[in-house]
Amino acid sequence: ESLTGYAVMSLHLMVNQNLREKRIYVAGYRGQWEESAASTPIKRCGGVAGSLLVSSTQPDYFVPARCMLVEQYAALLASAFACEDFYEPQLIELGLVPSAQEQRPYFSGFQQRVLQLMKEAAREQRPMTYSQAEQQVWQQIEEELLRVSYQGLE
Repeated sequence: ESLTGYAVMSLHLMVNQNLREKRIYVAGYRGQWEESAASTPIKRCGGVAGSLLVSSTQPDYFVPARCMLVEQYAALLASAFACEDFYEPQLIELGLVPSAQEQRPYFSGFQQRVLQLMKEAAREQRPMTYSQAEQQVWQQIEEELLRVSYQGLE
């Protein structure tokens, strides 16, 4: 669905020099002034922690020297992560998600959901850190968004 998704799945830099042209992959939710974009996975320790997307207001901006710079910056970003933050590429399954506008309601109550989950865990005498609760809520939101997206395809 997106340039970053293709970069993560291919494990290589992906570039779209002209976002106005219809392509297989685009920058995701294209900003008003975006004309070209490059994305590369953030990888280290044999895994992937995410991706870096760089956009330009100019078409054909990502010449080889700039592409190399994007890749080097992603390598620098990778050093900010611990090895356990990287996922084995074969375990990554990307899915389609609804538009940003459709996603907003799911994120607007994020903090309330985290606190509610922690209250439930405390009530059940199940120790849970704030980080664990956040992770669980992120996973719930992911499942909900994928379900909404797949229902839209049926």
